[in-house]
Parts: sequence; C-alpha cells; structure tokens
Amino acid sequence: MLFSGLDLPTIESWTLAASHPSGIHTVLLNVENMSCQHCVNAVTRALRALDPEAAVQVDLAKGEVRASGGFDAEAAIAALADEDYPATLTSAEG
Repeated sequence: MLFSGLDLPTIESWTLAASHPSGIHTVLLNVENMSCQHCVNAVTRALRALDPEAAVQVDLAKGEVRASGGFDAEAAIAALADEDYPATLTSAEG
C-alpha cells in the first residue's frame, strides 16, 4: 500500500484554523435529509453559491456540515433550507 504507516486524518478529525481573515466565518451545522453523495454535492453547491471560495466539509454519518466562508450562519441556514436541507446551528466562529 502506498500510504502504509502514515497517520492520515479522517473526516471526523478535520479542523479549520481558528484564525480567519476578516469577514470569514466558520459554522458547524446539523443538517437534515442528507443521505448520499448527491446530498453532499447539493449542500456544497448551496454554500458555495454564497461564497465560491468556501471550504465545505460534510459528514453524512453525523449529519453535520462545517463550512468556512464569507457568509454568516443565518445565510448558510437559509441557503440549505432553499435546497430542502433544514439546518440548525451547532457552533460558529468569526
């Protein structure tokens, strides 16, 4: 195996840097109705419509989305609701 012996991070261990440029927010959301890769793509597209440079990580097993970009939690929740993925805020930074 090419990566044998490397301790690579899993989706559960990914974190974003705590310091962000001004105007960048990080939100952790509980998102309903996600069950497949189509859902991951739809959620990512919805958040990147708010900020094309947004970093979006989706954990289907936990029903969580961590996103960092030039939008606030309310905008992220509204964008996901428009795509039929109701979301609630777990935490926010920035």
